[in-house]
Amino acid sequence: MAGLDHRYAVERLLEEPALTGDLVDPAAHMLLHWAVGRVGTVLAEMADEPPREVTRELAALRRVVRRIGRLAAQAAPERQEQRLERVLSLLNVVSREESDEPTV
Repeated sequence: MAGLDHRYAVERLLEEPALTGDLVDPAAHMLLHWAVGRVGTVLAEMADEPPREVTRELAALRRVVRRIGRLAAQAAPERQEQRLERVLSLLNVVSREESDEPTV
């Protein structure tokens, strides 16, 4: 896809402190690791889409990451990683189920 590359998309993600600012470092790293993986997935799945659509999808991903970070930050610092693991595990299950759905 012309105009956007993986490095640029990841840099945009990592440069936004609001995504993980309220998390302890291990939880922040876990969330960012998941998010970077999703960037790769978005770029691969949307390789033939117009740059504007890919940009919108990546912005939506950043919003989701911000919300997940806020949810995890509601837990006590020593429990943030555990909460994040549960949330990310659920998201991965949903993602797998969506990819298993037959296309019409």
